[in-house]
Amino acid sequence: IKFDKDVQKQIAKYKADITVEPLYRMFPISSGLLRGVLDGTISGEDTETDDADVTPPEDADATLDAEAETDDEKGMLEAANDEVDADMAGDLGVLQGEEAKDFLSFTGDFELEVTEEDSKFDLNVFYDLRKTQADYDPRKRWLISLFKGPPFAGYFEDRDDDLTPEMLAYRLVDWVDPNEAIDELDGVARGNENDAYTTLEYTPKNGKFTSTAEIGMVPGVTPELLSELEPYLTIYNPTHQFNPCLADETLVHAFVAMYSQVNTCATALDPADEDDREKIEEITTSFLSGCPQVEEMPTLLDEALGISLGETTGETVSPETTEDGAVAASPCGSFKAESVLSGERHVFQLIGRGTVGDTVVEVRTVIDASNDDPSRWQFYYWRVN
Repeated sequence: IKFDKDVQKQIAKYKADITVEPLYRMFPISSGLLRGVLDGTISGEDTETDDADVTPPEDADATLDAEAETDDEKGMLEAANDEVDADMAGDLGVLQGEEAKDFLSFTGDFELEVTEEDSKFDLNVFYDLRKTQADYDPRKRWLISLFKGPPFAGYFEDRDDDLTPEMLAYRLVDWVDPNEAIDELDGVARGNENDAYTTLEYTPKNGKFTSTAEIGMVPGVTPELLSELEPYLTIYNPTHQFNPCLADETLVHAFVAMYSQVNTCATALDPADEDDREKIEEITTSFLSGCPQVEEMPTLLDEALGISLGETTGETVSPETTEDGAVAASPCGSFKAESVLSGERHVFQLIGRGTVGDTVVEVRTVIDASNDDPSRWQFYYWRVN
């Protein structure tokens, strides 16, 4: 993660419009991989595993996996590579020669998985978000669109409790928001949220989730569903924005579907409809191709959806602000895609597993790596299984 932050700084320094694969994805950490590199059975040129393009640590070569089209971009990339290589050469010295053999001489194996919480939907946003705010309903529609997607298609069929994607979204939001009403879309409040808890010994928290396991306390969320939701939902994203370039495509598809529904200049798309799903996939591929800069994404998304304000108003319309600083509604509605989009990756979940014989120990932690100094990174969560 530290090296990846250094890479991003170097790319920004050279002002290169280049997409770089995160280093922690390019070089996954595992004892098996390190041993393979050490004994020569795995190399960057000839790999026996599914982890292609693995770079031997003894060379300390952090060659960036990036899309560089022009000669200038290639020059910038090479310069950035040289600077990061120099940093990694010293820090990876422990994995060279006899020291590496001593380090890897233990019995058993370990591996580490790194995922970005910035790429997920943050449920705790609804603790501070009010129904009158422009992104309240859109975020709720985003959840509903997610639950209507293919991974959850069978979950809502043939149920005794008649649970629907809408109902599940309302219950998740009601657990967090401060009031006791069942808040539906368009400002409608219908019934008391406690009604879903009559057979349980507790009621909605009306406060923030403090762990992802707590999501399983919401009626309708079974352990199996909670496991399925893990790639898409978080409670550890303080900005409440998401990085679509790193997100699971199912969550991005749900975002595109939601945006088409709340943007009055677009044709609403239903992720439960097979034909609409194909359109959603095409739109996602179009506006995220090459992972553009985050400030370009809203325009590219509008273009992919076929939105052209010029045909409606005769000119391109930019968002206006009122005297009190609030964003005025545009001809296409008050929701702005940029309010939830981000290009950042600061919060990470690390899942480490150590195995000896039949015994497996798993350590999960969530860290905020916003600071350039790793010693000042903040731990949000820690658990040993």
